[in-house]
Amino acid sequence: MASRLVRARRGATLAIAGLVALALFGFGFISLAPYWIDLFRPAPMPPVVDERDFGDRIMYIAPHPDDESLGGGGLIQRLVAQGKQVFVVFMTVGDGYRRAAEEAFHVFPATPADLRRLGVFRHGEALAALRRLGVSSENVVFFGFPDGGLSPMWEVHWSDDDPVRGPNGATRAPYPFAYQPDRPYSGSAAVAKLEAVLQRFQPTDVVYPDPFDQHPDHLATSAFVVYTLAKLQQQVREWTYLVHRGDYPVPWTYEPKWALLPPNSLVAVGVHWLAFPLRDEEEAGKYAGISQHVSQVRTIGPFLRAFVRRNELFGRIDTPVLRSVAGFDPMGDARASAAAGAPRERTWSFIGSGRSGNRAEPAPLAPYTVVLDAVGDTLHREWEGSADLRAVASVRSGGRWYIGIQTRRRIDPAVSYELHLRLFQKAGVGRVDVSVRGGVPRVLPGSAPWDTFAPDARVLGDVLWLSFPDARLADTRSWMVGVETQVAGHLVDHTPWRLIRVAF
Repeated sequence: MASRLVRARRGATLAIAGLVALALFGFGFISLAPYWIDLFRPAPMPPVVDERDFGDRIMYIAPHPDDESLGGGGLIQRLVAQGKQVFVVFMTVGDGYRRAAEEAFHVFPATPADLRRLGVFRHGEALAALRRLGVSSENVVFFGFPDGGLSPMWEVHWSDDDPVRGPNGATRAPYPFAYQPDRPYSGSAAVAKLEAVLQRFQPTDVVYPDPFDQHPDHLATSAFVVYTLAKLQQQVREWTYLVHRGDYPVPWTYEPKWALLPPNSLVAVGVHWLAFPLRDEEEAGKYAGISQHVSQVRTIGPFLRAFVRRNELFGRIDTPVLRSVAGFDPMGDARASAAAGAPRERTWSFIGSGRSGNRAEPAPLAPYTVVLDAVGDTLHREWEGSADLRAVASVRSGGRWYIGIQTRRRIDPAVSYELHLRLFQKAGVGRVDVSVRGGVPRVLPGSAPWDTFAPDARVLGDVLWLSFPDARLADTRSWMVGVETQVAGHLVDHTPWRLIRVAF
């Protein structure tokens, strides 16, 4: 009798646990429905672009060997066939991919020496791939920066006195074929090398990673290129290409008859996507170019071959302008609402109506938007709505410079919101890094020349407003902005780095 009672209780407990698990699963599935819908909804075919839209001297900048073939193997063939000059720059030699080294050299675990050996190997693969695409080695440059180290170089290790130590064990390029090998692994060295090749080659067009790419090296490469072009004030046509996102390409299999479409999450975030149709022989050439990257095909072959489609995809991004208006004061709005006894928090929607990646309502403040970001584009961001960035707005009014950061849900005091600015001024490039948590702003180390200056901050519902004296923009012709969010010290979301022009 006692044993039957125990078994009955155990069965009831398991049944209740099963019902609870089923309810939690159902709740999670329903709450994440927008994420799943956006992930699998097909995106429309974008407008077509062809080789006539490019100038005569095209520079293609790749974070790693194989990105040149994945993002533009067909375009490169067409441009070369048309007699145009193509110059390819590799930021790294891909010497941080331990699995590739382990499988190539049958070692485990891969040592820094193995990774340096991999770097030499991938250098040869890149030259072979470009020969197949029609580019001679004289038009190829390898910077030799560390694979996996570009993001720390951009964010923290800017000075030559504080270089990154790469997975290869070095703090400067250990390769005899590297361009300016004596320069350390630092952000300033990356800009100096880019300046040198841009001034030497004088391109009409620059093709570089899209700022919505989720690979840190690709994101940093995009930022370095935008920064360098702004610093030089070099006028070129800019094109972007996408490689790494969880929702791109779809599916991760070889489908040469399919179209390469933009991720649905990036349809309404300010990128003008364009399709470059490929001829049959260009598809075959692209496949052959990718196949030269033997170390990568061995490990991630299906993903690489998924880029062989009927077209390639490129983006064009407009440069927004910082506007000056009269009577705009979000800080005053907060004070007035509090004085009138109204709730202190309020939702501002300034991102414009959007679908797909930026779910939003029509916006009264749309003219002030300078950056749009995809929302709910990862499971983590779908759950952490207060850390899921939606947009950045900026406006000048009444002697103040306002920057607004909007999230998908209300600003949360447990989330850290970081604003990063790079100001291109006559005297040089100013750097401002501010962290806000619980409505309290704090200037981060490395900000110059604003080391002791913190902006005013106000929270209005789903927008965090920061206010600087307008004089801080003196002699500023343009500026870059990037925003990121962290929860418990872990990165949740970041916007693309964007350049904004200042109207005078």
